[in-house]
Amino acid sequence: APSNLLVASTVATKYGMTTCRICKEDKSDSEFFLSSNKVNLDRICKACKHTRQQERRHSFKVWLVEYMGGGCEKCGYNRCVFALDVHHRDPSKKEFEFKGCDLKNKTRVIKELENCHLLCATCHREVHHMNDRLFIE
Repeated sequence: APSNLLVASTVATKYGMTTCRICKEDKSDSEFFLSSNKVNLDRICKACKHTRQQERRHSFKVWLVEYMGGGCEKCGYNRCVFALDVHHRDPSKKEFEFKGCDLKNKTRVIKELENCHLLCATCHREVHHMNDRLFIE
């Protein structure tokens, strides 16, 4: 019996090329991931999928920072959302990491944020280095 990879490449296209439904470019089948059924190729190329993922992560981070007040709770820094981190008040109550979490499930994210502070990268490092929780209690 042929492997799924072999089946995927023969089922997806007749000539080893697929058209991305986002960029509309014809690309080699190797430029596409297998779809969730593990038989056919995804209809979005790897490059477009990566771009869409980056856009989703960026908009999620902007939303998260706005939801948490827009700046560092310790020093007030607010110039770049990517220099702001989520700090868990009590790591033992941490349900999940924000990296790789389901960005669409904002109800679950909001529940997790109830146990968190928004800190700039510098203050976040200081808190972990000095175990300084008093400034935000």
